[in-house]
Amino acid sequence: MKEFQEKRRRRRLLYSKFSVVFMIFVVIVMARATWSVYQKEKESRANMLLANNSLAELQARHDLLGQQVSHLETSEGQDEAIREKYQVEKPGEQVVVIVNATSGLPVPDEGQGVLQKIWDGFMHIFKK
Repeated sequence: MKEFQEKRRRRRLLYSKFSVVFMIFVVIVMARATWSVYQKEKESRANMLLANNSLAELQARHDLLGQQVSHLETSEGQDEAIREKYQVEKPGEQVVVIVNATSGLPVPDEGQGVLQKIWDGFMHIFKK
């Protein structure tokens, strides 16, 4: 009989309003903590992807700079860098400047006189 009463007492205590409210509160606190950890994990994963992308870009830049440095260690590379930066030439070399023929600028005609230029200008008005 005492066992029965002890079980009944435990059951009443377990199913009382206070204990049910307390258990619901504990479940809510645990769910909130779990959600917070989930959000932090999600943010950490995104940050890790950004860091990996940044690392890949930096490694590619490191490789490119390494190639440029190795090129500049040669005499041809040094010559090329100096020519690009300071626009200089070696003694005995000549620079050729190529102008685009379709630049749209009028080519001066040295054979025309002043009167011919005025006449061409006058005739040009009527050609439009």
